[in-house]
Amino acid sequence: MTTTNHANIGIMYIAIALINLLLAGISAFFIRMQLAGVDVVDPGRYLAVVTLHGTLMIFFVVMPFFAGIGNYLIPKMVGAPDLYWPKINALGFWMFTSSSILIWLTLLDAENLQIGWTGYAPLSVRLPGFSVDLWALSLFLAGISSILGAVNFFLTVMRLRNPSLKISRLPLFVWSFLGAQLIILYALPPFGMVLAMIFLERNLGLPFFDPRYGGDAILYQHIFWFMGHPEVYVLVLPAMGLVSEILPRMARRPIYGYKAIAVSSIMIVSMSFFVWAHHMFTTGLGLLVLTPFMIATMAVAIPSGIKVFNWIATLYNSRIWLRTPMLYVLGFLAFFIIGGITGVFFPVIPVNIPYQDTYFVLGHFHYVVNAIFMAIAAALFYYFPHMTGKMYSETLGRLSAILYTIGGAITYTAMLSLGYLGMPRRYYQPPPIPGMEFYHQLATAGSIILAIGTLLIYIAIVHGLIWGKPVKNRNDPWAAAKIGQPDFYPTAYTNGSGLLHYSPHPWMSITGIASALPLVGVMFIIKWGDWIVGSLMLAIFIGIVLAWAYSEYFARPKSANGALTGLLDLRPWSSRLGALGHDPMLAVALIIFSEVFLFGTLIASYFYYWFRNPSWPPPGTPHLDTLVPLINTVILLSSGAVMHLGYSYFKRGDIESFRSLAVVTIILGSIFLAGQVVEYVKSGMPPWLNPFAATFYSLTSTHGLHVIMGLIAISLLIVRSYNGTLPTNERGNSVVEAVTIYWHFVDLIWVVLVTILYLLPFGLPVLGA
Repeated sequence: MTTTNHANIGIMYIAIALINLLLAGISAFFIRMQLAGVDVVDPGRYLAVVTLHGTLMIFFVVMPFFAGIGNYLIPKMVGAPDLYWPKINALGFWMFTSSSILIWLTLLDAENLQIGWTGYAPLSVRLPGFSVDLWALSLFLAGISSILGAVNFFLTVMRLRNPSLKISRLPLFVWSFLGAQLIILYALPPFGMVLAMIFLERNLGLPFFDPRYGGDAILYQHIFWFMGHPEVYVLVLPAMGLVSEILPRMARRPIYGYKAIAVSSIMIVSMSFFVWAHHMFTTGLGLLVLTPFMIATMAVAIPSGIKVFNWIATLYNSRIWLRTPMLYVLGFLAFFIIGGITGVFFPVIPVNIPYQDTYFVLGHFHYVVNAIFMAIAAALFYYFPHMTGKMYSETLGRLSAILYTIGGAITYTAMLSLGYLGMPRRYYQPPPIPGMEFYHQLATAGSIILAIGTLLIYIAIVHGLIWGKPVKNRNDPWAAAKIGQPDFYPTAYTNGSGLLHYSPHPWMSITGIASALPLVGVMFIIKWGDWIVGSLMLAIFIGIVLAWAYSEYFARPKSANGALTGLLDLRPWSSRLGALGHDPMLAVALIIFSEVFLFGTLIASYFYYWFRNPSWPPPGTPHLDTLVPLINTVILLSSGAVMHLGYSYFKRGDIESFRSLAVVTIILGSIFLAGQVVEYVKSGMPPWLNPFAATFYSLTSTHGLHVIMGLIAISLLIVRSYNGTLPTNERGNSVVEAVTIYWHFVDLIWVVLVTILYLLPFGLPVLGA
């Protein structure tokens, strides 16, 4: 629980994914048994099982698998000593563990978790109980963990890789994995926001999605699928990258078309922005709106086809080594091609409409997801000797691959047949259509074979850990280096002095596990009015964070072998110190990129409601005075100017002036927050009044939270300038510059908000009135 080593954390991610896979697999088994005519659950809990199966498989199995594989492989593949921020990496893992616990706790109220993995509104805002709230909070927390990881991976590749490794020669897995991380940075913030909107509507009545109170359920689908379809690429891109690494080594020849495969990953990321509405062809958006999405959906098949053709070309006339990893890779190719071919029907709107809500979609999607799992299994077996120094049982591995392939083919082909017959999705019992019972029983039989194949993976792993034979060369167990394709790139180590700075300690695990406390605490307060329990949870978490901060900045020596202490200080790998000075700016740029989509979600929602309402703000909305917001704007912009002046003094080495101006910035920021509270009180507008009020309070409070985060960051700079943990060199300049730029971003967002929330709907203040 104290490790910060990337390899250890990678293995831990894989372990928790395997645990979650058991729960998700059991839920899938229940579904298949129920549809085969064996009553295992009642109708209400059946839908909860469906919800858990989809949610777990996508967010709590596949994503942590790839987070673990990325943790283990990325530093090794780029010659980095570790991930860029080892402590943040460890914190992200334990936050994910906490989110897994939350999703498991939904079983305590399973009868009310009848929303499917998509959580469609208005059903998700109307169901009673607390399971939907825990579902939303668990995904929200897992999303924060993923975003932290995405920033960390980017910084590792761009700033810590071996200087001799050029971008143009990055391993194909790194190209694919970075593409997935970029999608995480733009797709998960809107998802987190829509989860917060669901939570607020359920517990405070803010009318976002329920049409009874002025909400719009279609808006939920827009926001969800803006994340939901790119999420498919978050899952499949790393799988493609793994295939691109394992296939040529098992074929004993270099990959064919390196540049084409790398560019195709970039193409997939670029196109992923423009395909979400193909999930909404049946919602009545209109042909003019849907046609561009139809074209984009067809076009996104092109880069996937490029990869497939190059993989097949690599296999042509090669010496294929049919070990377990290669069997799974070949299974990936077969399943991915079938999944792709069955998917080409859906961009065609006349075909999509009758098939959209049938098992044909499930068959297509499961073929693709099963291909992803085959890539994961291939990676588990291929890198198992790297991770453990032992070789798995080839007999068990091959048997698992054969059964997994046969079982998956039977199950998902039966699903496609059921869809062709018209079997609807999410049904507790199949309708009495001739032939349907046979295909359900066939799918269940196939799922049993598939389950046995999956169980054999576990057995092979355990068998290898206990009885596996030691490999002769743990660094090259597959003799890939002998054919000119080494698995990893040489690490540009220094004398290792940086390792002392990141000596193991328990605060990451304690803070990460406790990260669910503030979310659950807020639920206790606003859902049940239990201020005692809720406040206690919040206080415990704040105490843990303060204790960690104290251990970082006060309880430890100021330097260790030349490495300044501190949560966000950089690893002092001397070979990269010339480049490390500007790294905080890259980190803040990635965070701001992500924040743009966070605020963009609410701003787009605001204009969506405006477009859908005949008058805006809706009738009954109080007229908001714009004088106080304009004064507040001047105050906030003044704080930005003061902070920038303070940064210029810091660069010149005048620390005292920097501290004074930073304190003035904090005072002005606090006055701004107080002014916003005054505006709330004066408005006379409750948040649950109508969509304008809901988006108004959501936007301004989200911005206020970012102001508080900025004030904390500035306060931390002041404290560090006193205790010596803020360097006065180029690195320190970059840290202060990064905080300053973030503060300017907060200023800029407020200018946008005051324009659209106050000036456009209510005009300038009338001073003489």
